[in-house]
Amino acid sequence: MAKEHTVTPEDGARLENVKISLKSIVDRLLASWKCSLLSKYFPSITSKEEIILQKIISTVAEDLQRNLLRDLAEIVETEMKEPLQRLSNMVTQCPKDTKAWRPSGDPIKDLAAHDLKVLQYEYSRLCDVLVREQQNTLLLKNKVLKLRNKVSENERELLNVKERCVSLMEESNIITEHIVASGDLS
Repeated sequence: MAKEHTVTPEDGARLENVKISLKSIVDRLLASWKCSLLSKYFPSITSKEEIILQKIISTVAEDLQRNLLRDLAEIVETEMKEPLQRLSNMVTQCPKDTKAWRPSGDPIKDLAAHDLKVLQYEYSRLCDVLVREQQNTLLLKNKVLKLRNKVSENERELLNVKERCVSLMEESNIITEHIVASGDLS
């Protein structure tokens, strides 16, 4: 059974509107029940017994309506009271000159606000990737510079070795010429 509660004026109107809407829905649902519909699904009940059928429908409809409205009222009281109270608080706290958002009629423009969060997330993710790649690039540049320096150093060393080889070849040629000229080939 639904527990009694105090409804404040702010949320009372909203709560009452929800209850009225739910009652209207239940009434429309039950109004669609016709004898002909039940006769179609229960052929043993004929149109001759329409008065009995009408009485059954009205009895079941009244019980169903009473039970549905009671259950819906309980759900509304327990589940919707707090959200409606928060809504009332937001409405009262909102400055009077604030204009509520309304669709502009251009779906692309209206979706831009929803897409903004995703785009901001993607932007920050891409910025992180960019920073990481810039750091990797800097590390690779440093490695390349070190390797270039090593190559330059190796080239200088090779040049020195070549010069020493050329110098030794020249000395060897001079020594060979002296030996050949002195005739001492022992």
